[in-house]
Amino acid sequence: MSSRPPNSSNLPHLGGPLAAVGVGLLMVVCCAGPVLLAAGGSQFPRKKFLIALALGRAVRYLLVAGLGALYGNAIVSFFSRYYLHAVLVLVGIAVIGGIITLRQYLRSRRKDGSGSGRAESVAPGKVA
Repeated sequence: MSSRPPNSSNLPHLGGPLAAVGVGLLMVVCCAGPVLLAAGGSQFPRKKFLIALALGRAVRYLLVAGLGALYGNAIVSFFSRYYLHAVLVLVGIAVIGGIITLRQYLRSRRKDGSGSGRAESVAPGKVA
């Protein structure tokens, strides 16, 4: 088995408007949960929310589909040529982000002083 990335000649043709609609529907299903919960919790009017949600998603995914139609072949050929470089850059960004996050976490624990990150509990009626 080869460890090389697939090039565009090995990929099946999945273009066209139906592919864009399918990807858009998949994104809606995967990412809609927190937005829907927040709208329900804030008692936003259902009809206005659904209209805004549909229009916003339509504009977003139409732009993504248009950019994919215009630049899709160039992007596939770029990543088939520079696959290893792109992966190394992304892994480097992830490692740097992890180091920065760990430093911030350790710095905040040190400022806390107690080290546990929790406030001490005091029994009712007692003065600390």
